[in-house]
Amino acid sequence: MTAGLLIIDVIAIPLCLLAALIAYATVRPSLWPAPAWMLRAGAWTASVALGLRGLTGLAQTALGQGGDVPWGVAAADPFFLLGGLLFGATAHYHSRVARYRPPPQTLDAALPATDPAPRPPAPHRVSRTDKHRTTGP
Repeated sequence: MTAGLLIIDVIAIPLCLLAALIAYATVRPSLWPAPAWMLRAGAWTASVALGLRGLTGLAQTALGQGGDVPWGVAAADPFFLLGGLLFGATAHYHSRVARYRPPPQTLDAALPATDPAPRPPAPHRVSRTDKHRTTGP
């Protein structure tokens, strides 16, 4: 293995693990300890990076500018594009669902109230229609 490929592997493997974590966290957001915007930003970034890598690889292969590209490298280009499209769909879905999802329940909300005394009932307010009603014939 050449030094260049080793450097690429050292960078690519942690990025693949981070992408897998982001993809899993979009469907299980309770496992993501960071704010939701960070998750969406990571998903959109992965979508753009993978999509551009796939498109440029396909364009190079189609135009014949890649030189003598091994078939394994050229065969991976559609999968990069597919990964970009899937990350984009996941990020879009997460953006839409996050708008309607209630905020996560904190530990304080799950604990019972410390003051067990009941609250007094709210005073009855008289509406305009109640003022003009008569109680008898």
